[in-house]
Amino acid sequence: MKTIGVDIGNFSVKFVELESFGRSHQLTHYTEIPLNQDITRDRSIDVLDALKTFAERHQDEDNVQYVVSLHEDEVTHRLLHFPFKERHKILKILPFELEEDVPFDSYSSIFDAKIVSYSPNGAQVLATASPEERIEKILQSCSDAGFEPTIVSTDGMAYANLFENWEDLPPEKTSLFDFDELDDDEDDENVDPVARAPKVAHANILFGHTNTMVLIYADDQLIDIRSFPWGGRDLSMRISEVYQVTFLEALKELRKNSYLLLDNEGATGAQVQFSDNLKKEFDDFIHDLRLILLELQGEWNIELQSLGLSGGLSQIKNIAPYFTQKLELKCNRIQLQPHGISLTDQGFDIVNGGLALGLAIEGLKKPRNPATNLRQGEFAKQNRAAKEFVEKWGYSLKMAGLILAILLVHSFLRDSVSYSLDDDIYGKMRDTAGDVASLKGRQATESGIRRYIRNQKALLKKAEAEKGIDRVVSAMSIMEKLSETLPAPARGPRAASTAVNLDIRELDIQNETVSLRGTVDNSRQLQIIQESLKKLASNGQVKDLNLGRNRNVPVKDENGRTVMKPSFAFQIQVNRRIE
Repeated sequence: MKTIGVDIGNFSVKFVELESFGRSHQLTHYTEIPLNQDITRDRSIDVLDALKTFAERHQDEDNVQYVVSLHEDEVTHRLLHFPFKERHKILKILPFELEEDVPFDSYSSIFDAKIVSYSPNGAQVLATASPEERIEKILQSCSDAGFEPTIVSTDGMAYANLFENWEDLPPEKTSLFDFDELDDDEDDENVDPVARAPKVAHANILFGHTNTMVLIYADDQLIDIRSFPWGGRDLSMRISEVYQVTFLEALKELRKNSYLLLDNEGATGAQVQFSDNLKKEFDDFIHDLRLILLELQGEWNIELQSLGLSGGLSQIKNIAPYFTQKLELKCNRIQLQPHGISLTDQGFDIVNGGLALGLAIEGLKKPRNPATNLRQGEFAKQNRAAKEFVEKWGYSLKMAGLILAILLVHSFLRDSVSYSLDDDIYGKMRDTAGDVASLKGRQATESGIRRYIRNQKALLKKAEAEKGIDRVVSAMSIMEKLSETLPAPARGPRAASTAVNLDIRELDIQNETVSLRGTVDNSRQLQIIQESLKKLASNGQVKDLNLGRNRNVPVKDENGRTVMKPSFAFQIQVNRRIE
């Protein structure tokens, strides 16, 4: 069995051929057909010629399947959680879950899902959707070239195969990376603080000719894929404009001799100018990348710790340390080592051909961890043997279907009652949402109602907090009570026996804890102060912070002489709530 991954890029079309020998898989051939970079030419014609040229070499071969992909700007992804694990159930309900989230008409779109992890109570999936017209377009191009692809995947899902153990089942976790649950329970004090802590995450970048792709991983699973309309062409255009050379000459210079200077020491003026021009273009991209990474960190409650660089531009000298400086994030080139693939073709360029390899791996996947395939519904590949079987046994199949339909009538009637009840409940939910929460139209959904309840809880909590402020005794009131409670100072030889020469050096009021430090004339006065503080303490107890330490400290008397006086450090608990 031979699987061919076809990466239709804007700079070239790449083909990777994988052959399976039992459980081993070998890369047997790699082909790259460059495209004409003349901006006045129709690119689709060059792509069609490249596809035809390659397909003609394999037109007489059997057991060959092709895998192509849509670019990331033609699809959208969403991370979802389902309370069940069966993939057929997930695919059935997927269009309804994404109906309000996809940026195009969901009724004319194709949906698929990649299960990224399981847990005892459900599954986490990265859903993919694309308009039917995009799938129809790429299938038509392949048909014009003389071959029919078995799988239509996406660039991001295919490239992720190079970082995962694609032969095994999705990992089983004790709990899922459920962002919605964290969002719903953000105001709940009973939630484990560890669950709220940001998850460790990293990102992998694939630089392309016209687009750059970012894969986000958290908790060792793929959670998002983003695309930027930026690539090597933008750098070539800047070189062409600055140095007044043709675009092709600028492209050759970028591929053969490009670098980023980390400092200008020892460099010539021409080298500094060339590096600065590349830096200006990279800085614009890094600015957009930083904004996206900050958005993802806030949206998914993650903390990015590293960034991997791959693709043609990753070979530019000093690009990794330059990205590290700008993003303040550890950045390194990715050393791609795909799982389970023997790279026997010495001419294979994994830096530029990695995406084509990932597409070929999509064709090797088993049903337990299947490929992302948007060739579904009316675009599903027809099986010739099945078609001949239907033509031969069509009448018998119709009769069998009629009998089966009769047997299912009873169950259908029972199901119709349950569906009717479900519709009634859904209608009442929407009516109640409109009456109580004033939610209308698309807002009157389960997620909209949950959002309304969460907002109301936040408002109630805020109101309770504001009420509590008015019932708190101020720090000044505590100081006043403390002044009234402590004994009067000793004045003259006939001072009262309870009088105290008190010198408070430090007073600290934190919430309901009052701490005071200072000196007195003798140890008897220490006992008087301690007994006075017991009257003010809410629990009638005074904590001696100097217990077990030297109580005598040097102080200056009225004449400026240094004398030793007993020191104290007491702490009490007071009631600051107004009853």
